[in-house]
Amino acid sequence: MYTRCGDLESSRRVFDMVQEKNVFLWTSMIGGYAQLGYPAEALNLFKRLLKTSIRPNEATMATVLSACADLGSLAMGKED
Repeated sequence: MYTRCGDLESSRRVFDMVQEKNVFLWTSMIGGYAQLGYPAEALNLFKRLLKTSIRPNEATMATVLSACADLGSLAMGKED
């Protein structure tokens, strides 16, 4: 909800407080960063996701590829 309102700070605070994150929460937070002009932070968060036991889904990957495009990072897009 905070992300949709453009409040990334509150959104991140809530995200960080959640103990058992799921792929939908990760994707929402990554997407918020990507959509609001912070693609580098979106990719950093994606890298954190990859260090967990949660696997990204198709929506996560589409969001990450969008962030890569915003950064002009072909190498990162191929890596993910």
